[in-house]
Amino acid sequence: MSLVLYRLGIWTYFHLIKALSPVLPAAKKWTEGRKNLDNELASVEAKREGSKTIWIHCSSLGEFEQGRPVIERIKSEHPDEKICLSFFSPSGYEIRRNYELADFVVYFPSDIPSEINYFLNKIEPKLTLFVKYDFWWNTLAELQNRKIPTYFFSCIIRDKHWITKWYSGFARNILKGVTAIFTQDKESCERLKKIGLTRAQFAGDTRIDRVLEIASKPIKRPEIEKFCGDDHIIICGSTWPQDHRIIFQSIDWSISKGWKWIIAPHQMSEKEFLILEEKFQNHIIRYSALEKQSHVSPQVKVLLVDRIGMLNTLYYYADAVYIGGGFGKGIHNTLEPLSFLKPLAFGPKYENFSEAVRAVNKKYAKVIHNAADMLAFMEEQKVIENSNQEETRRIIEGDLLRYSGATEIVYKAIKSHFS
Repeated sequence: MSLVLYRLGIWTYFHLIKALSPVLPAAKKWTEGRKNLDNELASVEAKREGSKTIWIHCSSLGEFEQGRPVIERIKSEHPDEKICLSFFSPSGYEIRRNYELADFVVYFPSDIPSEINYFLNKIEPKLTLFVKYDFWWNTLAELQNRKIPTYFFSCIIRDKHWITKWYSGFARNILKGVTAIFTQDKESCERLKKIGLTRAQFAGDTRIDRVLEIASKPIKRPEIEKFCGDDHIIICGSTWPQDHRIIFQSIDWSISKGWKWIIAPHQMSEKEFLILEEKFQNHIIRYSALEKQSHVSPQVKVLLVDRIGMLNTLYYYADAVYIGGGFGKGIHNTLEPLSFLKPLAFGPKYENFSEAVRAVNKKYAKVIHNAADMLAFMEEQKVIENSNQEETRRIIEGDLLRYSGATEIVYKAIKSHFS
């Protein structure tokens, strides 16, 4: 493929999104979100008052969480630097549009040359950081034309990624002009170097730095301790209806064995809450109700988390953790519970997540296919002797430390660009 063919394809792709917006909700959301982009960019240009920006681009919310530690590091050392944070996905933009450490939060326009040139003229970056692997080739080519230092971090390149194939020559040539590519794992670094990208460097995963910081300062919640009592606690994070079916089938046995459940659905909707409440009936209480009660009924064995943003601190109370999403597109965040050194379980769709693959291979995570697997996982946590628990914690901690420190590596590489 050549850059000319790519430009033709990307022009067609973005115009097709706009053409389909009346009939496809996702395309409509993408298009509607960008209707006011010209005014937003004009506002950025006016408010930066001639100063250049640090442009940090995230595809979506997951990439933002990887970029967040670097943003925090920059702002802590250089509070006067102006950060322009962009998103490709509406989900990332809508949730983080008011992120307090970004001076400007905008949509990425499209990778059509005229639009990206207009975008760069308005935000005028002196440094650009891409999180993970959102490769936009026209954008990268123009950044190089303008001699703007450009970095990728928390990048991961899997074995069959198209960038490693023979037909990706034009893309490789562009990536050779990138200032540096910091990878999440050593395998990604080796794959990039094999195809001639000598500026690749293993740094680790910036998300690990953040979750370790959160775990180092656990938030004690008396109401949670009141609910937990002396029972064993399994926390189910970011669960979907497919995960709930397994939980429903496991509940009676688990209660008889002294377990309580804390469930934080991925879809924080009243509809989903009502479904769970109907299924568990008198066994369930919402967190919002728990806060207001001085006494919890002995028959209440399930706590429904109905508040966004607290799950990552609740893992402190877990004896075991189940992560949702493994029966759909893929599992959710496993690093948060691992930072508290908790044993994990999740569904079978986990192969695209290196930290999950590592956890399964090293036997501190179990793959769940059905309720029988779930019950076996829970029973195993009750019978493991303390010495084995300590060994598991030691292995988890070793893996986390091995892949930590990326934030500092990235910061040291870019700090010379700050005033």
